[in-house]
Amino acid sequence: MDWFDPNAPQCSHSGNTNSAERKLAKASYDLGVKPFINLIFTMMPGGSLLTSLTVGGIQIASAKETSDAVTDAIAGEKENNSQLHKRRRHRTRLRRKRIRRRN
Repeated sequence: MDWFDPNAPQCSHSGNTNSAERKLAKASYDLGVKPFINLIFTMMPGGSLLTSLTVGGIQIASAKETSDAVTDAIAGEKENNSQLHKRRRHRTRLRRKRIRRRN
């Protein structure tokens, strides 16, 4: 498979959800930002109080909640199916109102 072939099949992405954006944001944090933060904390000079803060900082940076918060901030909150269907129904109602006004 030629990766640079413009006619190659592309990744399908639904415009109705933000799943792809969320996966990209989470992977970027997990593979890039988190290791960098951990590296910075491990390079800090020692001391009993500072060591405790360093370990705490590494734990906070590595926590799933931190990763989820960063993902939400970058790509938006995760949409579940009920929210998606609700939004679609609302759009359909708006379209029907516009059509009624025209007629």
